[in-house]
Amino acid sequence: MRISFVCSAIFAATAFAAPAMATTDAYVLVETLPGAAVDTNWGFDQCKGLPHSFRPNEMVVQIGCDDLASLNKAVGTDIPAMQGVKRVTLWMLGTGR
Repeated sequence: MRISFVCSAIFAATAFAAPAMATTDAYVLVETLPGAAVDTNWGFDQCKGLPHSFRPNEMVVQIGCDDLASLNKAVGTDIPAMQGVKRVTLWMLGTGR
């Protein structure tokens, strides 16, 4: 009886909790100009990025955004406009909660 009461309370609390924010995630290949130093501030409006550098003049950036429009702006406009960026290629896109 006590276990069913605890489970019922957990389910009731979960039902009224705020829904998790849906996010849009992407992995982007960023190619840089030889010898260029690219800014490490990877925050754009509603997006946050985490760069991983594996080879000279290339990095993979994991980007998480609040919505698809923000991701489109970050990948299509903001990152290519950064000084030292040669090319941006979208590798993988995923949406979820």
